[in-house]
Amino acid sequence: MMKKFLFTVCIIMMSATFAFSQGEMPEVEFNYYLVRSGIEDSLLIGESYSGDAPATIKFHMSPKHTAGYDAGYKWEFRKDDESADPFITRNDTLTTYTFIESGTFIIKGLCYLNNDDEPDISSTFSVSIPTSILDFPNAFSPNNDNINDYYNAKKGAKSLIEFHAYIFNRWGQKLYEWTDPYTQSKGWDGKYNGKDVAQGVYFLYCEAKGADGRVYTFRQDVNLLRNYTEGGIIE
Repeated sequence: MMKKFLFTVCIIMMSATFAFSQGEMPEVEFNYYLVRSGIEDSLLIGESYSGDAPATIKFHMSPKHTAGYDAGYKWEFRKDDESADPFITRNDTLTTYTFIESGTFIIKGLCYLNNDDEPDISSTFSVSIPTSILDFPNAFSPNNDNINDYYNAKKGAKSLIEFHAYIFNRWGQKLYEWTDPYTQSKGWDGKYNGKDVAQGVYFLYCEAKGADGRVYTFRQDVNLLRNYTEGGIIE
């Protein structure tokens, strides 16, 4: 699976309350954390998340003033249709799920104060995972001008849950391999064992899989144009 960054997104989406005639009113804060490996940041994402797979999200309820109640907690996960039966139900205040399929997912957090059939406090959160996109350029120019100095997937790659690419020379010798299609500097820099290879034609082989189930296989020439500068960007 692709792993780019670790950032944790925490939002307090809702403090739902249920009124009682005496005492403090019970309430629940619903918190959602987006987790990726790498760095950590806090960013308000609202009542929904839209982004590439894989997306690991922690769902957390923080109940308050529920002492004395026979409280129960549940998370329900549905895909596409809010009225459909949940494909996952988890009875806890904290749960984590990794979304690796494309589509729209509807997650409901439910709090039952008296163990009734109907929840007393609830919140709804949605996750949208786009269909996958992957393509490669046919050339690059590693000449240290900060334009096309690395060979990687074209910008705009989306929702890839598996990715492994290789560069070979004309004799079939493997020069480079990588597993990150999103970060340009993780691609090939036109070197082998730390030394520049000659300008010429090399060969890409890549296998990948999208969150929508699409399987990608690329076998294509890569033109290394070390002296190319005119126009800057090579498509």
